[in-house]
Amino acid sequence: SSPRKDETLGQCLARKRFRLYGASWCHPCHVQLEMFGDDAKHVPYIDCFPTGDSLVAVPECRAVGLGFAGPYPLWIFPDGLQIEGARSLKWLAASSGCPLR
Repeated sequence: SSPRKDETLGQCLARKRFRLYGASWCHPCHVQLEMFGDDAKHVPYIDCFPTGDSLVAVPECRAVGLGFAGPYPLWIFPDGLQIEGARSLKWLAASSGCPLR
């Protein structure tokens, strides 16, 4: 579907059902979110270990086969494609068909 007027990259990724999986102790995960700036609150991010003190991932992460070893950060596309590691906003926009503003 085409981008909506004034839609941010984070909002578009969420609407298109892209997901970013990470962990509270994962530095590259924090770097990836920081790239979005104020838009980070819209990014469809799932923290698999929100408290950092558990060895068991939250159910949403276990459902896609993610455990303590990761890999984190992990982007999962709507079609199931999995891309490991932080990606540039330009790459995410090009890969998703979402606007880069």
